[in-house]
Amino acid sequence: VPTYAPNPRPLLVESGERVCILLRNFNSDSHPFHLHGHVFEVTAIGGVEFRGANRDSVIVDPGECATTEICFEANNPGVWPLHCHMSCKAAPLTPTRVPNTILVPA
Repeated sequence: VPTYAPNPRPLLVESGERVCILLRNFNSDSHPFHLHGHVFEVTAIGGVEFRGANRDSVIVDPGECATTEICFEANNPGVWPLHCHMSCKAAPLTPTRVPNTILVPA
């Protein structure tokens, strides 16, 4: 069983803060991104703002100009990964290639 080192530079947020993250996919195919420990609202796709349903995963379209914004309330203390949910992308994680993490203090 592999072991993983923690991300040395997690995104630090305040407990109770509304956190918005702009996702951009530079790859040539779509990628499903997944946030552990929270549900988020998709608030914009391609710069078009709207109110969306709460979820924990979203497909991010490919292309330099394609963006997806997600927002969530940081109300669950812990260190939470935000990562691509494709098994071929998640499988090769090594101690030097850890997922992005979000640290929510208690």
